Amino acid sequence: MENAVVFGIGKKFFELESIIRSEYKIVAIIDNDQNKNGVFYKGIEIISPNKMKEFDFEKILITSMYEVEIIQQLLKMGIEKNRIIPYYPKSRIRNTQLISINDDGSIHAKFNTIKFNLINASDSCIMNEVFFRGIYCLHSYEKECIVIDIGMNVGLSTLFFASYHNVKYVYSFEPFTETYGQALANIKLNDKKFVNKIKHFNFALSNYNGKQSFRYNKKLPGSMRIEDGSHPCSISHEDSSSIEIKEAGLIIKDILEKHKDMRIIMKVDCEGSEYKIFKSLEQYQLIDKINILMMETHDGREAEIEFYLNKYHFTYFKNCSNGEEKLGMIYAASKGNH
Repeated sequence: MENAVVFGIGKKFFELESIIRSEYKIVAIIDNDQNKNGVFYKGIEIISPNKMKEFDFEKILITSMYEVEIIQQLLKMGIEKNRIIPYYPKSRIRNTQLISINDDGSIHAKFNTIKFNLINASDSCIMNEVFFRGIYCLHSYEKECIVIDIGMNVGLSTLFFASYHNVKYVYSFEPFTETYGQALANIKLNDKKFVNKIKHFNFALSNYNGKQSFRYNKKLPGSMRIEDGSHPCSISHEDSSSIEIKEAGLIIKDILEKHKDMRIIMKVDCEGSEYKIFKSLEQYQLIDKINILMMETHDGREAEIEFYLNKYHFTYFKNCSNGEEKLGMIYAASKGNH
């Protein structure tokens, strides 16, 4: 069993601790949080990064959502790239999956035939949701369909949907130009049989047409939003970004008219814009045209979506949090038409 240093003691570490201990002997725990330094956990002192060279170890296991930033920190300290592991349990990584480190410290991931790069913490969170937790799994759905991906972000869910043989097209929307550019870069890494399915658009969907400027958080683009709300990232902003906003009903109506005989799967993760989007879909009488809905809800307002689902006789279940972030997931299928 190899000696390992663990970098990051928090939620991810505690969730995976027993698996880590079955694979490695932990000789030290590192954390950048100075308030944790000097504290002992199960007989092991939590130390600052500059003390880790006092220990004999083969690998550094990163158990933090800020893995890209930590990789770059370690490379600057002179740690060899082949000793650094963005930690995911061996039991969860199949032979067709690969997590590796690029020369610039970003992470390259390959899941079956899908390839993409991760450059910040929110990218890692999205990878975990889509590829490890499987929150958008379509394995049991065999009917030919199109997917409307509202909230493409860096393209991971879009690529995931495009990899399904029964998905004929994926229409994806991402308003923030920098995030959209990263999505295009990820899409270009992949086989043309997937890429040719994807129709991507650099604008936001809402219930109005317009253009506005928003502050852009480069460290957490996955939490960027154009609506006010309770999510803490709504007030953690940096650079300004001008985005175009279009009326969802008009855009979605045009897509549906092109695919009148196709099943419609809609994935929505747009940080609070979902409520105005559904108002627009209601106005254009489009909600009952959706066959499958997979939606992340925000700000504790999921009852507004449930109103529409009940009105149009969807079967659905939800998993909603009452915590500070007030996030939830809703999965819905139109009755007799899924």
